[in-house]
Amino acid sequence: MTKPRRVHPLAIVIAFLLLIVMFGGMVFAALHHGTPVRFGLTPGAHAFGASRLLQYSSPQYKAVMYDDESIVLRALDNKVLDAALVCADHAQSLDDSVYEIRGVFSVLDLIVLSSESTVMDMQSLSGRALILPESLQNTPEEWMLRQLLIDADTAGIEMIYARNPASAVAQHAGAVVLVKADDLSQALKLLPTFSARFRLSSAWRDIYFTVPPADYCIVARREIIGTSTFASFEKHLRDSMLYADRKRKKTIAMAVASGIFDTEAQADQLIDFMSFTYHEGEDAEKS
Repeated sequence: MTKPRRVHPLAIVIAFLLLIVMFGGMVFAALHHGTPVRFGLTPGAHAFGASRLLQYSSPQYKAVMYDDESIVLRALDNKVLDAALVCADHAQSLDDSVYEIRGVFSVLDLIVLSSESTVMDMQSLSGRALILPESLQNTPEEWMLRQLLIDADTAGIEMIYARNPASAVAQHAGAVVLVKADDLSQALKLLPTFSARFRLSSAWRDIYFTVPPADYCIVARREIIGTSTFASFEKHLRDSMLYADRKRKKTIAMAVASGIFDTEAQADQLIDFMSFTYHEGEDAEKS
């Protein structure tokens, strides 16, 4: 009769550890491939492209609207969110070992308002007073404007920062006002004879033949990137942007229902001045 071979205790320990590793891998895969991607963003014109994403639910993602970006950043840091739409400055300040910038969602922009139809490009701003809200001082938008004024060979420009741009207009004949998209509706109420004439993002493309600098970016935790649910989430995100660009009127109702805008009238005024772009990978980093 053959004597049973004795199994070495070390072999039992190694086999047990291998089982634990395999089980842990299965649990990790199940958690990250089966759990919806938690996506956070804030209301405003920058989020218009995500309207459809917010309006329709999916097993692959859960989109949550927050009142303030600081709350979004804390939620990312505490792993309450897997991905988020944040301004480019915040995106670039995140830890590269933890987060990745996945795409540029919107670009820097200001909308030029004037009572004169001859204001249609950067050159037509020569000799005028440019009135900006005080909140635009020392911002990326201000840098963008100054760069465009230099390279468009404008002259005789006076830049004025005002707490109340409408009051400043009365003191400067032929003045134009520049505002961010979120402030367009209120500005037009205060300046009833003014209309939106053009936007700086279009002027940037005309002068430099490149995509304007990034305004808002999609960031994601590296641990979720590469999972099937994240791949599906990104597809839904791109589809939402394409839908918003092609079906803008239909998207307005979604944007209001989702809390991106307060009223359809507010969104309707902005619809022709929306800037949509989505650059992934290296293009996103360069922007």
